[in-house]
Amino acid sequence: MAAPRPGWSRPPSRGPPADAAAELAAAASRALEAAEREPADVVGAVVGIAGIARIAESAAAAAYAAAWSDAGLRCPMRPVADVVVAFAGGTPEPSGTILVAGTGAIAAEIVDRTVARRVDGLGWLLGDQGGGFWLGLAGARHTARSLYAGDDDGALRRGVCAAVAATDPAGFVTRFYALPRDRVAALAPVVVDAARAGDPTAAALLDEAATHLATTLSALHPR
Repeated sequence: MAAPRPGWSRPPSRGPPADAAAELAAAASRALEAAEREPADVVGAVVGIAGIARIAESAAAAAYAAAWSDAGLRCPMRPVADVVVAFAGGTPEPSGTILVAGTGAIAAEIVDRTVARRVDGLGWLLGDQGGGFWLGLAGARHTARSLYAGDDDGALRRGVCAAVAATDPAGFVTRFYALPRDRVAALAPVVVDAARAGDPTAAALLDEAATHLATTLSALHPR
């Protein structure tokens, strides 16, 4: 799966369903073009979607059906949670356990290619502990506090300030609150780069993120 990037379409759980449906149809068209196939050659499709619960809503279902048809696809579409697709991408086994740390974070037990149990994956506001958004936000919080305190001008603060394009405390806070959520998650690589450069705060944040992810996995299999 492709990594999120600035401008990446929002999942069905956020924003107009038609926008996400159009992205799905465009992705299907690109896949067919890369495989040098026609829409009529496709006899079935499994689609992994973040925020899959919303697909059951009538407006979202209609939007996806229309986009699928506009792409020339007449085969049935079976939506599944994106974590199922991630699991299938890592192993041919039908059952097992997966821990995903991307923009968000989730651990899931997969039984016969279906999510049997899950921990976290609750989104940026309620959970996703240790994921990319969490890490980017942690780096920004440290940077804001450091700017106001006037200390710790290390690699982490410099990198985050450069990404947000502000170096004064008030300006940083103002610009940060104007960022879309995908830009906050895009600060995660800045934290990683700072840790590699030897910044102790960035390294501590990575350790904390790893602890969150380990706790999530342990909650799925407490034994």
